Amino acid sequence: MSSIKCCPETARANGHELLAVPPFYTYLYPMDVAWSSLKWFIINNRKDFALRSVENTHSYRCILLNVSIIKGIEKMTPNKWKIAINKVKKWENYYLDSFS
Repeated sequence: MSSIKCCPETARANGHELLAVPPFYTYLYPMDVAWSSLKWFIINNRKDFALRSVENTHSYRCILLNVSIIKGIEKMTPNKWKIAINKVKKWENYYLDSFS
């Protein structure tokens, strides 16, 4: 198991148990679930944030990532964040029940 780098003493003092998660199990990280949601938003809405040409460039199709990322983050409502957390909790419970 990898070492936990944030303050484990503080966590334990407040009644929390920290578990190290293997790096390849990204579905156990709420932030990765949220990032995945943002990536899908950009993929599904890329036409809304695309330009046919930028300045004097040839007819390249440029995606305005800055604008699409901001809009995607705005779409990550507290309810969607709860859904992401609940997905992670579901997997945590599955693994905790399987190995206990």
